[in-house]
Amino acid sequence: TPAAPPAAKAPAPAPIKKAPARTKLVGVVETIRVEVADAAAAGGSETLTLPDGRVVAFDVPTGVAAGDSFDVEVSRTTYDAANPAPLPKKNANITRDD
Repeated sequence: TPAAPPAAKAPAPAPIKKAPARTKLVGVVETIRVEVADAAAAGGSETLTLPDGRVVAFDVPTGVAAGDSFDVEVSRTTYDAANPAPLPKKNANITRDD
């Protein structure tokens, strides 16, 4: 009996054509939730240090009481070789800067 012919190689997949970008990312915003520790902070300005080392300044809404919380929008930093990300702090907590 004759031997079976060798199997033919599958053709290479066609390259994926990427459409040109019509938009570009110019900034990313994330939201953090802040809890008011002291009602005396209402209407004032505060700063927080995030676990990644960023310092966030924001205004506390008037009329908030201790224990109330509100959202603060924070610009997200893009890291690359020229701007490497800081190492996260072990067991980091968000703290109020005095």
